Amino acid sequence: MKSKRVVSIIMATTVTILPVLPHNVSYGACNHNWILDSSSSWEATCTDEGRRWYDCSLCGDYKTEKVPATGIHKWSAWEVYSNATCTEQGEERRECSECYKTEKKTIPATGVHKWTEWKPDSYLCEDGKDTRYCEDCYKEETRARKGDGSHLWSDWELYKKPDCLNKGQNYRHCYNCYTYEYEDIPADENLHEWSPWYAADEATALNDGITRRYCYTCNEIEEKITKRLKASVTLSTKKKTLKAGKSFTLRIKKYTYGDEVAKYASSNKKVVAVDSYGVVKAKKKGKAKITVKMKSGCQAVCNIIVK
Repeated sequence: MKSKRVVSIIMATTVTILPVLPHNVSYGACNHNWILDSSSSWEATCTDEGRRWYDCSLCGDYKTEKVPATGIHKWSAWEVYSNATCTEQGEERRECSECYKTEKKTIPATGVHKWTEWKPDSYLCEDGKDTRYCEDCYKEETRARKGDGSHLWSDWELYKKPDCLNKGQNYRHCYNCYTYEYEDIPADENLHEWSPWYAADEATALNDGITRRYCYTCNEIEEKITKRLKASVTLSTKKKTLKAGKSFTLRIKKYTYGDEVAKYASSNKKVVAVDSYGVVKAKKKGKAKITVKMKSGCQAVCNIIVK
């Protein structure tokens, strides 16, 4: 029967308690049967010794033996630590998984530049040069470039309007080099620059008017008829009471521009008389209407009562 070792730590002193031997068996007399105790053993590495621990299955004794360091590293795969460039060396590294020793090796410089795209220094439609540089070492290269004359034109825009006598112009420009181009717009006899309409003859209650405008450029004149004004007339009073023998002047309060009085008329001349100036004279008791007639045809009435 196998007995286990018991190790106790008391006041920093290690005491080994020996196992109880089987009946009639002593350490010196035991024909040991050594069995590897893998839980108490460890393997040798590239730099460190290993240890094998054996227990006797008969008496419980044990022994150990050293396993020399292997001296053989367990290397990982090589990994790029820094890339090589056109002018600078790169580096690869690998590491031992047991002792963590690191090995390095150089990656030669490629000698191949990592160029950017060519970039023009000015406009493609003009002569100039192109430039590029290496993204790794920043070396710069230039080359001459011949302008291709292919302007990047804007849309045509109006520069000068044409009119009835003069041609106009459109223009456009190159977005790259700002060269300008112009094209003519033919003159158009219908493109007059008209003045505002103005009254040549004003419309009145009796006559149509005339309005005109003229072209500032060629002095052509246009006319149009303005219809005569709608006529109306208003008296200063619509009703008047008089004593026989009295008189008053019937006045016009308001009338349409250009109109004139054609006549004054009494509906009953025996009661009220009126002259061509609108002077009304009461003759005897009664009622009459005085009508003012204008040349435009409109009229107004005043009722007269004579007491």
